[in-house]
Amino acid sequence: MKWFAVQEEKIAIAGRPVRVLRPETKTDKAMVFYHGWSSSAALNVFRGKILAAHGYVVLVPEAVHHGERGTLDYEDGTVVAAHMFSVIDRSAREFSDLKDWLKKEGCSRILVTGHSMGGFTAARVFAAYTDLTACVNLNGCFAFHDAAEGLFAKAGPEQEKALRDAFVPYETDPQEQTEHLVNRPILLINGAADAVIDPDWQKAFYENLREKYEDPDRIRRIRMENQGHFVTTNMLEELLAFARTYMEDPA
Repeated sequence: MKWFAVQEEKIAIAGRPVRVLRPETKTDKAMVFYHGWSSSAALNVFRGKILAAHGYVVLVPEAVHHGERGTLDYEDGTVVAAHMFSVIDRSAREFSDLKDWLKKEGCSRILVTGHSMGGFTAARVFAAYTDLTACVNLNGCFAFHDAAEGLFAKAGPEQEKALRDAFVPYETDPQEQTEHLVNRPILLINGAADAVIDPDWQKAFYENLREKYEDPDRIRRIRMENQGHFVTTNMLEELLAFARTYMEDPA
């Protein structure tokens, strides 16, 4: 099915469901968009089409326990605490298959992005793969440790125990891998009124990392006033503007 010169296809990569959105003109530029907790690849196809319409091959992978890959009680705080970081970890470990597929498609420039849990995933992937071109984090967080501490503070005793038991290992936290991030194009966008992921959880991370950049304009942090935990057209506009800067003519 075509939508504004965008071709949509549902495929399997390494046996896992992925939505592919292709622009009309062949390109070597790609984006991987990770959906958030309780969402699915299907529910993010429209966003993928917007991105693809601007000249990018877009992959929207299905996270484990979501969509066609199963379900959980997403509203149960203890379930969230027990599973969220493991879902992020699983998605990050599956990225190599997406990358291999994109390389076979001729895509040499790859931007990773995602919303909420998907933003955490994009951060984890970007820190692990230093050959990726850019990262745009929407209402997520690069500072896993600081985010976890914030979540611990908000959780009840049972949820806190589940969070601490499931927390991502130290060595996979992007916050502890700044040597893999410095000087690379990163855009952090958060709603200033986000009651789910506090935008200040990654404030110190951003400020400390930015000081290490030779060109500090290559890392940006945007707080969108009066905005909560959702993706807006303004966010997508900022994402695409950032992509045009670093995907068209890589520095």
